[in-house]
Amino acid sequence: MELFFRTKGELPVSQEHTDWENENERLQAVISHVQKKKEALQGESDELKDDVIELRRTFWDDVTVNLDEPDDVIETQASLKQRAELLSERERSHGLLDQQKKTLNKLEESPYFGRIDFTEDGESETEPIYIGIASLMDENDEEFLVYDWRAPISSMYYDFAPGRAHYPTLDGDVEGEITLKRQYIVRGGKLDGMFDTGLTIGDELLQSLLGQQSSPQMKSIVASIQREQNQVIRNERSKMLIVRGAAGSGKTSAALQRVAYLLYKHREKLNAGNMLLFSPNPLFTRYVSNVLPELGEDNLQQSTLYHHFEKRLPNGWKLESPHAHIEYFLSEQVEGIRSQGLSVKTEPRFIEHLHNYVDTLSHSGLIFKDLYFRGEVWVTKKQLQDYFYQMASSMSISDRLEAVAEWLMKMLQITEREERPKAWVDEEMNLLDHETYNRVFEKVRENGDEEAFNEAVLEEGLLRKLVVRRKVKALKKQIQAFDVLDVEAMYVQFFRWEGHKVIAEEITYHFQKKEMHWEDAAPFFYFEDLLKGRPVYADIRHIFIDEAQDYTTIQIRYLQHLFPSSRLTLLGDANQAVHAHTSAGNAPLVEEPAEKEQETITLHRSYRSTQPIVEFTKQLVPNGEQIEAFERPGPKPEMKQLENETQHDRYVGELAKRLEERELGMVAIVTKTFAESEEIWEQLTRAGRDAQLIHEQTSEFKGALLVLPVYLAKGIEFDAVIASDASASNYHLERDRYLLYTACTRAMHELYLCANGELSPFIADNVRKQYVQE
Repeated sequence: MELFFRTKGELPVSQEHTDWENENERLQAVISHVQKKKEALQGESDELKDDVIELRRTFWDDVTVNLDEPDDVIETQASLKQRAELLSERERSHGLLDQQKKTLNKLEESPYFGRIDFTEDGESETEPIYIGIASLMDENDEEFLVYDWRAPISSMYYDFAPGRAHYPTLDGDVEGEITLKRQYIVRGGKLDGMFDTGLTIGDELLQSLLGQQSSPQMKSIVASIQREQNQVIRNERSKMLIVRGAAGSGKTSAALQRVAYLLYKHREKLNAGNMLLFSPNPLFTRYVSNVLPELGEDNLQQSTLYHHFEKRLPNGWKLESPHAHIEYFLSEQVEGIRSQGLSVKTEPRFIEHLHNYVDTLSHSGLIFKDLYFRGEVWVTKKQLQDYFYQMASSMSISDRLEAVAEWLMKMLQITEREERPKAWVDEEMNLLDHETYNRVFEKVRENGDEEAFNEAVLEEGLLRKLVVRRKVKALKKQIQAFDVLDVEAMYVQFFRWEGHKVIAEEITYHFQKKEMHWEDAAPFFYFEDLLKGRPVYADIRHIFIDEAQDYTTIQIRYLQHLFPSSRLTLLGDANQAVHAHTSAGNAPLVEEPAEKEQETITLHRSYRSTQPIVEFTKQLVPNGEQIEAFERPGPKPEMKQLENETQHDRYVGELAKRLEERELGMVAIVTKTFAESEEIWEQLTRAGRDAQLIHEQTSEFKGALLVLPVYLAKGIEFDAVIASDASASNYHLERDRYLLYTACTRAMHELYLCANGELSPFIADNVRKQYVQE
């Protein structure tokens, strides 16, 4: 691998100086061409904007409105339609020009990032192919100055090293030879660096690292990273793709490039609305929100599993957040009833037990609700149960519920007619507002009846119908939603059926208060869908789940069940499992592939952190020897043991101040729990430090000094990290091992660990040589 890199305006001193000057000259020529296109486009855009404004201003001036005769009405409608279509076409054209301007703005900053020289078989000339976020043609629109990175010809840049290569076309593969492969670092329209290589790096951090160093081992190291990430980006075989990766191995970066690749390759069938990313929290959602636009694509839909479940909750219910769930189990030192329940609900075969239970309900045991109308029982649960079970058991439960709903709707129509003449309707009519009366009066007049007596009769009839319809509206919605089943009672009954009476009582206690534990959400809604039939999300074709190691098996199965037409991409690292259930080994990412069309790709190389940080953190977890450090120098992590809490907290504050004064970038104090974060933040605030406390609703960083619990730091990186209180009293349980590892792996350049007393046992003797102790 040959590297050329310039810093602070210096030219590279090597025989490649001419290459650098030629590349720099071409870059400036392309940027100049982009600027000319922008000017031309701006003129065209201004003209279209003036057209749109003028069309809106004179819209009715050019439309002849005549409603006297039927032919005139038709002519008026045609005139209006023609005018509206013209305005709509101009507005669409203006919108497209705006999109083109945004693309040109990006090209002006960085028109391309890669190049291959390709000689097609049978041709004597070698074509240099420059690759960027969008295609760019020359002045005559005849030759490509830049190819879009998702175009078929660009696939060679990702798929092949110099040598034999090919790319697909409608007429079959084009074969030939790659004689050069080069990457560029272009920022603000300036060539900051370039390197010739036999591989492709799709991550900005990796590119920067390559521009700063070279070693005999670098080529093979980066080659393995590129090949693994490219497997993730271009995989289209798997119904479920599991990407296991060490902290900082580029899982999320590769996945988002995968999104852009799929959107481009299948652009006639897919759009951003067909893809959904489940993020761990709003902060992470904001953190990755700009990645796809930088790749030239609209952003995909993003959500958290918590927000998805929250939307499904019955009215008045409250769902425990995953962060409150973590905090609860971090503070629970003794195994209690809830821990027993957690073990049962997250066991991989739990879903089979649910299915078995539903099979029994097909024959008996469904619990229905009494249905009420005006405060009185309208249909009893016994009547509902009898009607349901008189149907053939060969019918599915959801089909029989559909039949029950149809029966109830017919009964409701009868009830409506019977209720209209009753006295309560007279009372309700007297309470109607004037607007309702006027609306009913106008409807009567539209019928054309001129006799005052008939009008009054019709008006009263419509008002009575309106009053009763309003009264039955809630009941009708309940029937249509199949909310005739007492799903909560049957969910509790399931645990009794399984022999878990104590767990059933614990769930009942919280259900009576309309509270749902986090670990109950997926099983409950999955169970509900088995009974009522699942909602339809046919538009979603690809699901991406980040931090998937924190998902239970049933949560993954729930999403598969909810999005049956979707392919899943799961990204995670079992060593960063922070939930009580996943740190016990029940995370889907640590299971062996069991389904058809399921594939696992493992990324071993970590390049987020410096080599000393990686060498330290890999000692904290089982099988850490499989993690490979990227060759990037830096200081060893520093460890400081303090005698008591007062000294510890004072030292953390002083250290944070020193790091801020050095202007390292973003500094994070990472704690085990949110309570610890609050305490440190309050002390910093009292000391006059401008720190931001990160909580579960935080969506953006607002300063250079942050304080946050480890589970909110997942998936995010910081220039320097202070791991607060890495002591034996704070990190001693087996599940704490993964929390400590996650906290330390957030650091890119510098890592500091502070302990109030004895060090955590996970920082064992064989780890001591990997850090500096003050």
